[in-house]
Amino acid sequence: MFDPGDLLSNWARLPQEILLHIFQYLPLLDRAFASLVCRSWNQAFHMPELWRCFEFELNQPASSYLKATHPDLIKQIIKRHSNHLQYVSFKVRGL
Repeated sequence: MFDPGDLLSNWARLPQEILLHIFQYLPLLDRAFASLVCRSWNQAFHMPELWRCFEFELNQPASSYLKATHPDLIKQIIKRHSNHLQYVSFKVRGL
């Protein structure tokens, strides 16, 4: 019989290296939401390797993007991972 709990526990067992690789492709907000899935994913979210390069792209008007990305999240990330940061980039693309 199918148990949904088994599916969740299988996702939680993914190796940290795999999670790190997946998280590197996710936008910031998606990473933050993914970190809420389970303890293992939260640990992957905070791995130093993920925060060496921090690129913040504004692909839409800045006002709407900043409403979607809570400034406190950005502050927390920079505060917690500032010692890991080697490169920070803020890119704005015109419409």
